[in-house]
Amino acid sequence: MNLNEPQRNSQLGLMIDAAQLLTLLIGLTVFGTYFGSANATIERNTADITQLRGISTDLAAASVAGNTVDVQHTRTLDELRRRIERLEQSE
Repeated sequence: MNLNEPQRNSQLGLMIDAAQLLTLLIGLTVFGTYFGSANATIERNTADITQLRGISTDLAAASVAGNTVDVQHTRTLDELRRRIERLEQSE
């Protein structure tokens, strides 16, 4: 038995411990990065959905307003048509 053999075993053990620690740190970093990016994606999608909700609300309001204006225009045109018909009948 050589005196250097226990020292080599001790150094090998330290190297294995360091490799395990490095592997654990890399795993935790990858884990954190994965869930961090997933969280960012969820937040971005939530913001997009909120914007789409606002757009659809505005679109519905514009559609209702447009239909109301169309009805008013139709009534105005009908009234003008009636007036023209009365004018033509009176001649």
